[in-house]
Amino acid sequence: MEVSRKLVLINSTSSLIALALNMTVLVWLQRFLLHRIDTAEYSVLPVLFSVMMFVPLLTTMFTRGLARYATEAYAANNLKRVTQIASTMSLILFGVGIVVLAIGLAAAYNIDHVLTIDPNYADDARLMFALLMIGFALQIMLEPFCVGLEVKQRFVLLNVVTTCGQFLRIGLLFGLLFGISVGVLWVIVATVTAAFFTQLVILTISLRFVPSLRFRRSAVNWPVARELLSFGGWSTVAALAITITRSSDAIILNKLGTPLDVTCFYLGALPFHYINLAGSAALTPLRPALVSMYVTNQSDRFGAIFLQGGRWALWLTLFVSVPLMVCGRELITLYVGPEFQMAGTVMLLVLLQYPVGQGVRMLFQISEATANIRKLSMCLLAMSLFNLGLTLYMVGVLNMGAIGSGLGSAIAAMIFYPMLLWPIGLKMADVRLFIWVRRTLLPGLLPAASGAATLVLLKMFVPLDSWLYLFACMLAASAVYVAVLWFVALQKEDRKELGVVFRKLAQLPLVSMVSGNRISKSDPAND
Repeated sequence: MEVSRKLVLINSTSSLIALALNMTVLVWLQRFLLHRIDTAEYSVLPVLFSVMMFVPLLTTMFTRGLARYATEAYAANNLKRVTQIASTMSLILFGVGIVVLAIGLAAAYNIDHVLTIDPNYADDARLMFALLMIGFALQIMLEPFCVGLEVKQRFVLLNVVTTCGQFLRIGLLFGLLFGISVGVLWVIVATVTAAFFTQLVILTISLRFVPSLRFRRSAVNWPVARELLSFGGWSTVAALAITITRSSDAIILNKLGTPLDVTCFYLGALPFHYINLAGSAALTPLRPALVSMYVTNQSDRFGAIFLQGGRWALWLTLFVSVPLMVCGRELITLYVGPEFQMAGTVMLLVLLQYPVGQGVRMLFQISEATANIRKLSMCLLAMSLFNLGLTLYMVGVLNMGAIGSGLGSAIAAMIFYPMLLWPIGLKMADVRLFIWVRRTLLPGLLPAASGAATLVLLKMFVPLDSWLYLFACMLAASAVYVAVLWFVALQKEDRKELGVVFRKLAQLPLVSMVSGNRISKSDPAND
């Protein structure tokens, strides 16, 4: 399997476009619901989504290694092993799916005994959770045969299918909300239905692209299962840590806070959640490429990838998050009203994780590509448990509500990233601390510091009480950010990489047609 920069670029761009569509609808949906239903009903949605984030932990051990090891086998042209992986894991995951479905339906029936839910919405909550669990059970049963698009690096096609699924979801959602009634129930109905049909299409295309992803009774190989489960076990630890960090706040606030706390934390954490999704979407196409590097003994390139990837992760995430950190309260006030202004403070606290965390962003991709995730998983678990304890204390003892939840996340990141995750990343990439600070951390933070200072200064003279003033100030700060990035922070290799990217973009069919250039027939796979 060749590693193509052009392919990774196209795949990442298409992933971000698909995610942007979903985010646009979500922004509209939150405002639409909050202006038409009461806070008690709305709070059911983030709580159920938070609980559902824990559900995949039941199956991560069995599913996490599927794409990674199937990609490794395909890169080595070992199609027999691909069939062994699909055949063996399909038997296991069918049984796991049945168990998950039984547990999920039982939990749905007793959901009002587990969570604090207004009795008026208890029946809707039961139905919503049952639908989510049925959809999830079907998804994991089909998972062994749905990794073909990732194995073939056909992320563009995958995102086309996903985008069509999003259009189906949007159509169903609009039809239900405007044709029947306004309620959070229809959000779940539309989501589960669209996800099911999307999964069926992905399954069909995956089997066509990688015919080796099929069930053969003679290909069942239990040693293969043990290898995947070993990798999946430590992946489960990492997934547990991430899930505790992202989902425990809403559940704790549901028990120890108020519906307003739940809603404010959910709104404040939404940018963090979707920036993370955007980052994952952009980096997912790198996963098969990094596995290919590892299989073909090109691990010496990981150091450069670690430095440049961390630099770009800082630039991109902070370009979006700095205006949200500085103007979060004004943005929330204009978006949904002053009664939810606390969400702006939560937004600031949650987004403070980026300056300390994004510089080692490639640690996660490299550790998975090399199947060396034990130490990383343990550190993530320690950080999340510390965050959990701190949140329980701040919410349950100090009664700080949603702000206490956000503060716990910020403090945990400030302590654990420099103490544990920075050293692990530097060691895995074989990069010295001084080199990383000079080539990643400082250039990564400099544009953000300039943009934040500009925005703070503008706030002192411009009242941000209208969308026009708010966007104008954000635009000015963004211009300063880009100027400092372009003239000061960009490294020589970044400028070279951008030149390659622009040339590759110019070769894309749409760009070539618009510019009037002929499309070159030569397209080396390994550029």
